[in-house]
Formats: sequence, C-alpha cells, structure tokens
Amino acid sequence: MRSYGISARRPEKLAGIIAYGGWLGGRKYYDLDYCEDMAVAMVNGDKDRGANNWTERDKDVLENRDCEVRIFTHPGGHKIAPANVTDEVIAWLEQESRKM
Repeated sequence: MRSYGISARRPEKLAGIIAYGGWLGGRKYYDLDYCEDMAVAMVNGDKDRGANNWTERDKDVLENRDCEVRIFTHPGGHKIAPANVTDEVIAWLEQESRKM
C-alpha cells in the first residue's frame, strides 16, 4: 500500500511496484494520480481475504493509468510469497522494464 501511495506523491517516474498483499486503500484512493506506465505485480496469498477483495478494482484503476498489471498468487494468507514466486515476479518486472 505504501508503494502505491509513494507513486501517487512523487514526481519521478517509477518503473514498477511489487505489492505483497497490498491494495490501493479503498475507494477514497481511486482518484489519486498514480504513476503512469509502470509495471505492477500484485502478489497475494490465495487465502488473503483483505487484498483479494480489492484486486480486480485496483487493477482497473491502475490500468486506467496505463500500468501493466499482473496478479501472482501463492498458497496461504496475508504473508510474503515464497522465494520461487518472488523469482517469477522479478523476472516479469525485468521483462517489462525492457519494453520501456
């Protein structure tokens, strides 16, 4: 959630965000000026009831800012993903950065 907020506050262009179990923060955050054209990896446990309730709406908000969004899931709840999932996320972000 902090990474999203930073992208809305800072003038610099960000290449991407890894959001481990994070979400924009609800409806009152949908109109912020999030960085455009960044890659966003949403990484949630398949049983994370908090983050997963917001995934699709947050994805829509970010795609309206021309962000490339990919959702990564792993077994479990609101926790950091296993190393193999993080490796997949990093590989995807590197691939996306080459497109810029």
